[in-house]
Amino acid sequence: MNGFNHTNTKLKPKYEYAPRYTMLNQLTRKEWISKSPTANPKGLRAKAVFGIPAVEINQIYSPICEKILSVKESRTSNKKELKSPLIIGVTGSVAIGKTTLSNILKEILGKAPYDFETVIVSTDNFLFPNRVLEE
Repeated sequence: MNGFNHTNTKLKPKYEYAPRYTMLNQLTRKEWISKSPTANPKGLRAKAVFGIPAVEINQIYSPICEKILSVKESRTSNKKELKSPLIIGVTGSVAIGKTTLSNILKEILGKAPYDFETVIVSTDNFLFPNRVLEE
């Protein structure tokens, strides 16, 4: 199955997805900051990560991490859900920054106050032919 329930004419997601603000590519930085209640450019909470300035970490990445935390907390309120992992997919075209974004989120989410156990499963190597991967 592809994740949808086909028992009636209306397609319903089989899995529950986190609510979204708006598609990120439709927002300017100013709009993102205004829609992100945890963005706090004056009261810096994070340090620079991978050369990304602290102000950008706080304006862009910290709100994403806060949203991830709220989704995880809402899922773990039911004890049955405690053992299921929270899987976050990062998609986009080639060389758009998916790996960079993933590494930044891993770095932030792996430390206090989040302390998540994080793993990146990269598909970058799938772009190479098997003969190159076997070398």
